[in-house]
Amino acid sequence: MRTTRPVPESLEWITARTAYGDIAVLLQPAEGMFVACIEVEDAKNFGGLDGADKESLIGAYEYLLKETAESGGRIEYVQWLARLLPTDPNAHAHDAAARRDPAAPSWLSDSYDQLVDMVAVHAEDRRLFLVLGIPYTQELSAEALQYTTLYEGYGEVLGKEIEAFIRSLSGAQLRWVRNLDEPALASLIHHSNAPDHWINDTRGMDRASCWPAEMDARVPSRMAARSWEGADPWYTSTAWIKQFPVLPVGVNFLAPLLLYVSDVILTVGVTMRLLPADKALEDAMADVTNEAGQADRSPGKIADPREDRELGASASTMYDLANGAAGVRLTGWVTVTSPDPELLVQHRNTVRAAAVKSQLALEWCDSEQYRRSARRAGAQPSSPSSRCTTRRSRRSSATLSVTRRTSPSRHGSPRAAPCS
Repeated sequence: MRTTRPVPESLEWITARTAYGDIAVLLQPAEGMFVACIEVEDAKNFGGLDGADKESLIGAYEYLLKETAESGGRIEYVQWLARLLPTDPNAHAHDAAARRDPAAPSWLSDSYDQLVDMVAVHAEDRRLFLVLGIPYTQELSAEALQYTTLYEGYGEVLGKEIEAFIRSLSGAQLRWVRNLDEPALASLIHHSNAPDHWINDTRGMDRASCWPAEMDARVPSRMAARSWEGADPWYTSTAWIKQFPVLPVGVNFLAPLLLYVSDVILTVGVTMRLLPADKALEDAMADVTNEAGQADRSPGKIADPREDRELGASASTMYDLANGAAGVRLTGWVTVTSPDPELLVQHRNTVRAAAVKSQLALEWCDSEQYRRSARRAGAQPSSPSSRCTTRRSRRSSATLSVTRRTSPSRHGSPRAAPCS
């Protein structure tokens, strides 16, 4: 499949106003979902914190999830989007050498050289985004109709919801960086298909120029996309996380994937569907019933230890929710981008090995790469493949307990998360 119009159909761009500035909201009517994106910064040096500080930080984020789910607001989906882009660690030194003034005094040049040596230079550009999903409802539409135009009404109503969420970020120890308005969001979408475009470069970026000039999906294992200003395509491959850890893990269980993968252009997206406590507990009880029903307890047959493990994880999740943990449903995605097809295969293998260390099971979306790209922006997050609850263990350390859903009828097919 090859196309020169890789734009999602019926995509509407809306500008919402908040006290923090304008923000672009995407509406895809076929999905019935409004999507907006903000950039945030997490706590610095999280790995260096002691156990009590880590527990406090996880508890603060858990409170944010519970507050958003129980407050009666319209935000139903929250997606973490981590973008990792390798950069040249010597780029600053090369730039300083190119712009050095030969006529400058020697003491000034020596002083600047010492300063460059003392400055710590990171070899990766790590960006963190929060994508908010607000389902379309008749109630929301009726409230928007009270304004002069429906477009203006959506902007005002959605802006209030997004502004309230931004104000609550400080309670979760997250720092708001900026809202992504139309040029900024267009630049992020363009960057996801052409990583040589800098995310912060919004010159000429709008709803028309953000999409690739050409996309090629004739190879089942990858997607080739060529930007308007580029002559050579970039190759992209996406995998969905079909299984999260079924046993309690530490707060840094994603470190092998997020921190230890080097020289790979990588995007990791985790979509959380927020559920009220009663609904989450009801679903958890249904999962325990389902796991117990699938277990084969025939006389004389050795019990499968994997079934016992999954049943125990389901029961643990149920009790955690009963004790007040925040209930969310998780869907995860990992996207790898490379300028060369052979290098893309190597990077896929590197990411798969890192995912195994993080106790994640990946399944590449081969033969569906084009559908993933065409539905990327503005699409509703996929049907949940797992559920996660944040809880505290007996050792006073925060852990993440995830139960895999094994009922085939409740998995749903993989679908693209917004702006992944």
